[in-house]
Amino acid sequence: LRDAINQANADTGSDLIVFDRSKFASAQTITLSLGELDITHNLSIIAPRDPLTGADLVTVSGNKASRVFEIEPGATVTLSGLIEADGQLPFDAPTLNNPQVADNGSGIKNSGILTLDSSIVRNNSISNLFFSPDTGGGIYNTGTLEVNNSTISGNSAAEGGGIYNQGTLTVNNSTLSSNSASLRFTAGGGGIYNTGTALIFNSTLNSNKVSA
Repeated sequence: LRDAINQANADTGSDLIVFDRSKFASAQTITLSLGELDITHNLSIIAPRDPLTGADLVTVSGNKASRVFEIEPGATVTLSGLIEADGQLPFDAPTLNNPQVADNGSGIKNSGILTLDSSIVRNNSISNLFFSPDTGGGIYNTGTLEVNNSTISGNSAAEGGGIYNQGTLTVNNSTLSSNSASLRFTAGGGGIYNTGTALIFNSTLNSNKVSA
């Protein structure tokens, strides 16, 4: 997958990566060992789903060692049928001269145009201590993000456990559940922390929490 994305990044046009259904007929996990998958050009990645249950079959795991995906400015990207899981950014300890060190987006960091379709973003986290304002456990968005028919659950950060949005966010027919925001002194937005533009349609937000 990393090699296919690198080839797509080197190409000036729009590209498509489609998983071979015959090789991904059952649930499988791609575990990242070389850090996040960085997408710099227009790309669609389509993974197969179980034909009987509709369940996603392909998990891309950060292995609790790195972010899963980063979408760079200028890239238009679609991620379909994927599970983005177990992304974790290391804690950058605040110092006297830099007390506001922050990491953003353990699962996905989007600065481009991203459509997330029939996907799951789960169990992504950022270690939070003291004043460090780490944001976007599941997704950190400063670009344009559309979430369709997807689930964002079990993610955590200081602000925006599920999604931290500074750009344009649209959520359709999706569920945000069991996400959390926590910090020693301040926290906000267990499900969604929004400082940009957000529209939510036909969606469910439940069991998200904030604790300080």
